[in-house]
Amino acid sequence: MLVRKMMAAFGLSVAMAAFALVAPASGATTPADAGAKSISTTEACPRDNLCVYSGANFGGKQWNMHRCGMIHNIGFTSFGSDHVRSYRNNQSGSPVSIFYNWTGSAWQEIGRSRSPESVPNAAPHFSANPGGVDGVQVC
Repeated sequence: MLVRKMMAAFGLSVAMAAFALVAPASGATTPADAGAKSISTTEACPRDNLCVYSGANFGGKQWNMHRCGMIHNIGFTSFGSDHVRSYRNNQSGSPVSIFYNWTGSAWQEIGRSRSPESVPNAAPHFSANPGGVDGVQVC
């Protein structure tokens, strides 16, 4: 229904671009979360991944990301928005990952991590609702 209203108001191409960024179908892999893996119980963060956790001290839900050159929109995954309470940056070399909040109209940077880094207690604003981490750009 939302897509139809957007298409009527903005035209097909704009509506489809917006839909791909903010409203993927349930269970679908979109450019926003391709290359990510959801894990219900914590396991070791694989090499060349940035792993975020919903609990402090690497507990709770785990979401692994490794694909470069894009923002992984964790807000529309089973991990959800505003839940990053700890993270491990286990990428090779020293790439920088960027944590973003979605403001409703744009991605806003709220933090960075240079590999290798393990943060058992992320900054409080990472899990603030609203305003917490909604997307992550690895490397």
